Amino acid sequence: AIAGTIHLTKSTAELGDKIAKTARRVGVSTTAYQTFDHALNVAGSSMDEQGAAFAKINKKIRDASEGVGTGVKAFERLGISVNDASGNVKSSEQVMLEIADAFSELPDGVDKAAISMDLFEESGTKLIEFLNMGSAGINELGAEAIALGGVLGTDALNASEAFNDSLGRFT
Repeated sequence: AIAGTIHLTKSTAELGDKIAKTARRVGVSTTAYQTFDHALNVAGSSMDEQGAAFAKINKKIRDASEGVGTGVKAFERLGISVNDASGNVKSSEQVMLEIADAFSELPDGVDKAAISMDLFEESGTKLIEFLNMGSAGINELGAEAIALGGVLGTDALNASEAFNDSLGRFT
């Protein structure tokens, strides 16, 4: 029983550590990371598989805010401004949900696949099912993940990260 408890504690800490560190690496909040992961799972993927795509969209957003790069035309075709009304760059979470709304209204086919590749490179077509949900579908699944207890809070993630990091110092 003790071995099982230790294993469960260590596994939970490793998961929390991974969520916290990967969310920072891909530029989204830990809540968005977990709720997007739930929606991606429903769409047949995961944040583990699509983390690079989320990291790449940050570069596309920054470049588009400066008027350079392939993201400029892709965002224009979708009718998305990467800057808010005050001229500040929007968060990647907000832009991702706006992309999802635009994708949910596009017909499937060459243009949708091409735009997904322009924004997310080789990961683009793997995100289409997720993006087709639109922000309403993604947010609904995110709320479901929270209601089911599948989203760890900030305190739990910070504790997991600290615990896992301290274990790493001794092994």
